[in-house]
Amino acid sequence: MKTPVDRKKWMEKLGREMKKKKGMRVIAGDFNFVMDTRLDKVGGNKKNGTEGRKEQNKWEEELGVVDAWRKFNPQMVATTWTSRDKQKEKLVKTRIDRALIDERLIERTTETQIDKTTVSDHDKITWILETAREKTQAPYERVATDMIEDDEYQREVKKIYDEERGGGIEGYERFKKRCVEKAVEMKKKKKKKRGRDRHKLNTEIQKMRRIIESTENARNAQEDGQKIKR
Repeated sequence: MKTPVDRKKWMEKLGREMKKKKGMRVIAGDFNFVMDTRLDKVGGNKKNGTEGRKEQNKWEEELGVVDAWRKFNPQMVATTWTSRDKQKEKLVKTRIDRALIDERLIERTTETQIDKTTVSDHDKITWILETAREKTQAPYERVATDMIEDDEYQREVKKIYDEERGGGIEGYERFKKRCVEKAVEMKKKKKKKRGRDRHKLNTEIQKMRRIIESTENARNAQEDGQKIKR
């Protein structure tokens, strides 16, 4: 994949299409912008080169993908492309090539690296995934602290307890399983609600901006003695 120069609308469209797809998601290639000029860019103007960052952040949040290399190298400065300027002081290096992989694959990722190549002016990015694992005993499942402290979740746990009490060992195992499942279910619902609330807030902010802009234009028109359009 290579993002076009006018990437904002293209990325928004691709994001909508990807949301319709089921299964694991992987988006990799030349993104043509960096996420962090401090870590992903050497030389050049640090104020330029991040157009598309907002759209990638939205991908990561809505599609559940993560930058594989950066996940394992959170503070390392690295680049995948170098400009062809002959003067060293004018050289610009950037990490514009990335692999965004489904966050569920991170635990199966054993290695990520950037390697030089002679067939392109871009370096290659690689990541290694485990495709098979030995069966091990499932770890003890835990409920997140924020859910344990949630009043609504506590009420649901009490209901489950009342339904499973007196069931002996089997009832206890069902109780644990149902508590975890309920925590996962409620966490997903709360995440969706936060997304809707964020969208509503952004909409209100845009409305306020338009009102302020309209008011400012009206004031300027009055000062200039112009007729105000309603």
